[in-house]
Amino acid sequence: MKVLVTGGSGFIGSHLIEALLEGKHEIRCLVVKGDDLSWIQGLKIEIVYGNTTDRESLEKAVKGVDYVYHLAAVLLAPDYEGYHRINYEGTKNIVDACIESGLNLKRFIFVSSVAAGGPTGKDEVLTEESKGRPISDYGRVKLKAEKYLESVKDKISFTIIRLSVVYGPREKGAIYSCYRVINAGFKPLLGKGISNICYVKDAVNGMILAARKDVARGKTYLIAQHELVTREEIFCSIEKAMGKKALTLKIPLAVSLLAIPFFWLFSKVTGSEIIFNLRNYIDLRHGYWKYSTDRAEKELGFNSEYGLEKGARLTADWYKQNGLL
Repeated sequence: MKVLVTGGSGFIGSHLIEALLEGKHEIRCLVVKGDDLSWIQGLKIEIVYGNTTDRESLEKAVKGVDYVYHLAAVLLAPDYEGYHRINYEGTKNIVDACIESGLNLKRFIFVSSVAAGGPTGKDEVLTEESKGRPISDYGRVKLKAEKYLESVKDKISFTIIRLSVVYGPREKGAIYSCYRVINAGFKPLLGKGISNICYVKDAVNGMILAARKDVARGKTYLIAQHELVTREEIFCSIEKAMGKKALTLKIPLAVSLLAIPFFWLFSKVTGSEIIFNLRNYIDLRHGYWKYSTDRAEKELGFNSEYGLEKGARLTADWYKQNGLL
């Protein structure tokens, strides 16, 4: 099968491409000029340069494909418009390009987030059928993109994948920051919280299962490990994986809020990505993000193969081998 992957040069996308190549699929990857392609360099794939905001480039990208995995997204933006332009308009553009091209598309896999569903109460666990109640611009825009797909369900075969926090080799965001701070000898605990988490290979496996199953047409699935974990358990698993004994620091959330201007200024000066903003603070303030994985397990046959302890160890090994710790 011919498969188009957007966002394929990124953390999750590069793992997805490797898994699809193992399945003997023909891969086309849509990338923006200037993107770092080091994780997909040398792979037997077709590179198409373009952008989800450029409709003309999308016509070429979708031509003749059987499947589309749409992962391209901005995770941290300075304002609502930054999220909307890429995560909603970009998604709408590629969906429209698939429809207008007359493709007999087997499946359009849209990678969304639990941010579209929003946080839970302390004692509740939400499902894919629960009403979305996002609290961040990122979540609101992801939910809007989901609703657009649902509005054209008679024109395109799609499945929505909501991912929880994803970690693993090549991740250089929030979880990598946890590894770095523990490597420095500290274990900061910002409030209490319980959530789903997912090792990257499990996330990729869930996406591929959803693309193959007829029952998944038009549905939404949460892909994550079955067990819910606390923030402290995440840090302790990382600590154990690294063979470290870090000093526990219980930090009031208000202190992290005060740090946002510093991270914004740092990104402007260095030209790097913003690694902490208001969205991160809001997510931390709402500590409970508890979602059921029952639908994916029953309908897709999904089961996470990588528990937190195993995943944390494999991730630590990769960071060390690549000189990142």
